[in-house]
Amino acid sequence: MSQNMVIFGGTGFVGRHICAALNDDVTVVGRSRPHDLPMGAKFVAMDVARSGPESIAELLRAESPRVVVNAAGEVWGGDEERMVRSNVTLVEHLLAALAAVGGRIRLVHLGSVHEYGAIAQGTRIDERTETVPASAYGRTKLQATNAVLDATRGGRVSGMVLRVSNVIGPGLSPVSLPGATTARLRAALGTGEPAVLTLVSRPEHRDFLDVRDLVAAVLAAGESAVEGVVNIARGESVDIRTMVDALVAISGVPTEIVTDGEPAWPVRGSDGRQRYDVTAARTLLGWTPRRNLEEMLRSLWEAALTAH
Repeated sequence: MSQNMVIFGGTGFVGRHICAALNDDVTVVGRSRPHDLPMGAKFVAMDVARSGPESIAELLRAESPRVVVNAAGEVWGGDEERMVRSNVTLVEHLLAALAAVGGRIRLVHLGSVHEYGAIAQGTRIDERTETVPASAYGRTKLQATNAVLDATRGGRVSGMVLRVSNVIGPGLSPVSLPGATTARLRAALGTGEPAVLTLVSRPEHRDFLDVRDLVAAVLAAGESAVEGVVNIARGESVDIRTMVDALVAISGVPTEIVTDGEPAWPVRGSDGRQRYDVTAARTLLGWTPRRNLEEMLRSLWEAALTAH
């Protein structure tokens, strides 16, 4: 599939999967050249978070993309200063560059469901739900979303924000909950010792999404002329213990699970019971999630087995 795209953050977890789905006509922008750059893709080295609008505009004029995808940004684990630079300043510079270039290049920006913040249990969260983020990550992602929406309303860009839930797939960071679980199981494999996983006892639920389904949503958004915010999630609330048990079963690694201690992964800005309404994505983009929890966890584990 060819969409003449420039992918900012194309060397990151999600960005790599987007690039892999495109046969050609894709320019990958990142700090360092990846070893797995897709055949036919072009790589441009740029620290986008530290680049001014002029440098970004020069790149856009040279590449003349029809679609720009912003998959760049700081995830869990960074300090607030880094999050502001990578999640807010970067987007402001990108928007200024797009406005300077003109031509209404289509912008697909990857936001986060953490922009919603803590939600009452049982609530089905749609795009009209109030945004009260509970973490620095959520706050900075919301600032970026609002900047894209303001620029879109002002006619400076044609922008869509995909408000993405908790993504699972090959190459997932160990900072994430399923990524950390996978790393511990992989480290214990073949040692003769069980993996030890520590879970907090309070109930936690997440709405998990397969990265391949996210890629399909990004490509659909690039083809669409729809503007605004759309939730991209599976629409299913999964108990964290259920997710961990399923991953352990897939791995076959003997495991000891301890509760009421310090968690084996960082849990910040907990958002309670997540379940996101994806009616708008289905209606506006013709998109629906296709992979279930077992499929996404299996792809995560199989990739971990072959990782160097």
